[in-house]
Amino acid sequence: MQMRVLQIDDDTRKEIKKVKAFAYRHKVDEANLRATMAGIVEPIGDDPDYVVHIHDGYRVVYSVEEQSIGDCHHISVSVDKKGRAPHPLAVEMILEEFGMKKLEDSLAVWPEGIAINIVQEIE
Repeated sequence: MQMRVLQIDDDTRKEIKKVKAFAYRHKVDEANLRATMAGIVEPIGDDPDYVVHIHDGYRVVYSVEEQSIGDCHHISVSVDKKGRAPHPLAVEMILEEFGMKKLEDSLAVWPEGIAINIVQEIE
């Protein structure tokens, strides 16, 4: 089995910074979350301003959601191979690059198709 290589370079870090800044300026409110879940509006991941592509096929969607407990990070990590999900260690490294806590410190972690979704409270 071939291992996928996670390489986060300075260009990727710049892209992460850009996407995070956009997400903070364009928070997703509860009404938009409900509309997305109902299929009324397109998922955040369809908007390229919320997406970071990382070398070797990683795709990360990052948003800031206004939840009932306060603002939360929501990150979705997937890879470009059909039927495969990213390795948890790669997800941990990506969380760190986004300034987030470890998986075990998340409010919620769940698979969605081939993606791993993580929600963490912003402190």
